[in-house]
Amino acid sequence: MLKKVMFACMGNTCRSPMAEYILKGMLEKDGVEGVIVCSGGISAAASASATEQAIAVMLELGADLSPHCSSSAGVFVSDADLIYCMTAQYAEIIKLLYPERAGAVRTLDDTDIDDPYGGTLEQYRQCRDQIKAAICKIYENQIINE
Repeated sequence: MLKKVMFACMGNTCRSPMAEYILKGMLEKDGVEGVIVCSGGISAAASASATEQAIAVMLELGADLSPHCSSSAGVFVSDADLIYCMTAQYAEIIKLLYPERAGAVRTLDDTDIDDPYGGTLEQYRQCRDQIKAAICKIYENQIINE
């Protein structure tokens, strides 16, 4: 059975695409099949690129984020099995907009993952590392075996 995992943030140019590519890389490295990974933004502009800083810090991990084009979270919500939001506020917004999907909505980390948009490369690295650590915590129990 296929499983669809979605990551959501505000604009889909920093946090959620970084999470998407981190998880895709982990799945590929482990040879895991049957998991579709996507990302979207609550208020994303159509087809915006990932930020230069997000691309740069992901290249440090060997992931090329340059092909990413932003999408609205609404495109993926209806058929996502797991919807991981970068903040508790975003989780509440998605639950309000899509009450039928409330059971699939979660926050990615115990604390909000701050938006690095407009920040320094170091702020992007910290964000990336927080996202990666959060995905590592849930990888086996929620993504692989749930």
